[in-house]
Amino acid sequence: GKPAPGYYISEILSNPDEIKIFGNYSKISNIEFLETIPIDVSGITKTLSVKVPPALEEGLNIAEGEIELIEVTIQVKEVIIQKILKNISVVPQNLSPFVSCEIKPEVVDITVEGKNILIDKLEEENIKAFVKFSDNFRVEQKVKVQVDLPEGISLIEVEPEEVTVLINK
Repeated sequence: GKPAPGYYISEILSNPDEIKIFGNYSKISNIEFLETIPIDVSGITKTLSVKVPPALEEGLNIAEGEIELIEVTIQVKEVIIQKILKNISVVPQNLSPFVSCEIKPEVVDITVEGKNILIDKLEEENIKAFVKFSDNFRVEQKVKVQVDLPEGISLIEVEPEEVTVLINK
């Protein structure tokens, strides 16, 4: 099986990672690794640890004194994906009510990343792109666009990174 949607197997560990076996030389000489009996990972969303015997061909045996069961740990992680949100409006922040401004361009494209489940739910209205105004603002200047994102979502890129702001007093 496969992990739950939005998850993937990130690592598989075994303890012990080696065991001694004995048996027919022609069979042993071709073995590079041992498999265990199949482990069902259908729908898992967190690390799974199980103890299982190795799957040995007929004529092969575990050496005396060796552990009969191997602890297999299967680690899963949530899929991280990226999404580009296009034409997000850039709005002024901290602008005096007595002043108006023009922002060029008025929209930006924002690339974000996060867990699959969060990115799937992400809507344009959950993202705020803005430019902050301060008292020493010039009539025209280039300003870096800032972005507010929901928790669990990371900003990768804003395109363009800067916009031109024209103050109309």
